[in-house]
Amino acid sequence: METKVGIHIQSSYSKYKNNADQIAVNAEPLKAKSMNSSMNVDTFSLSPASSSLSSVKFYDFGGFYSKEVLDQIHQFQRNVNTSSYYISNDDYDTRAKMSYDNLFVMFTGLNKEIAKQLKSEGVPNDITFEFDYNVDTQELEVTNISDERYLEKVKSVLSNVAGYTNIPYIAFGSRMMNGDISSMYYTRIADALESSFGQDISELYIDENGNLAGANKKLQEALYAEKNTKNFDAEKLYDFPVNQIEAMLKRLITDENITPNISHMGYGANGVYTNDGDIKLDKDFDPKPFKDDRSFTMRSALSYRNVVKGDYDRWLNN
Repeated sequence: METKVGIHIQSSYSKYKNNADQIAVNAEPLKAKSMNSSMNVDTFSLSPASSSLSSVKFYDFGGFYSKEVLDQIHQFQRNVNTSSYYISNDDYDTRAKMSYDNLFVMFTGLNKEIAKQLKSEGVPNDITFEFDYNVDTQELEVTNISDERYLEKVKSVLSNVAGYTNIPYIAFGSRMMNGDISSMYYTRIADALESSFGQDISELYIDENGNLAGANKKLQEALYAEKNTKNFDAEKLYDFPVNQIEAMLKRLITDENITPNISHMGYGANGVYTNDGDIKLDKDFDPKPFKDDRSFTMRSALSYRNVVKGDYDRWLNN
């Protein structure tokens, strides 16, 4: 008799769609001792870097920022296009450093924009609040505020800025950094599975022999090709972003720690901050205390919202 493993996880996620794959994010992953003791998160040990070079693609930041912040953004873009940033995709240290630089730009612009709009709405500068941002649905909800009289104005400001600033990017990075990589990848892979194969991920399960079951004909053909084709390339053949199709699907549908992609955020005297785990991002975030943690470095490198080709497979292999 077949036993469906992980189906309860999938069904709760089948309604989520990732509508924002054109934006980039940054942040950094969690210190090992707290990761393993306080929560169930993904951990890594890094493989040797590849000797082949390929450029890392970055995308411009949305937002209506001041000239000062736009200058910082454009300088960052110029930097990533120089030869000094022509790096191996497996050079996690350099990619992580770029994440930190990008993160600084994001918080600077976002804090200025929120402060400006709060002031224009007549909200006192000592008002603090907390809010949740759903990375998948792009929904935002205020969960706490220091003065309820200003709730509607704060909601209006957040709703406005979330549409064109870096809240989605920071939320994505914070979740990735705090070990929720499976959760962040689940919705992306589910969307890709539907697009490439017409396969609903919620129909997949592991049978009593440990095999992937529930696949439709097109997905079955791809799984067969993966096992029997030399130099198999899922992207060229099926426009699917993972070469290890079976391994990725097994990994995701059996992960009982996948949670909704909601980032817990807040705003106070120091501007926007995140509260998604032991690593709390804000404009003064300092990665130095974690520099010797290779898991932290890889999480930082993966924290851009636009996945570099091969990142899903890198994650599986590590």
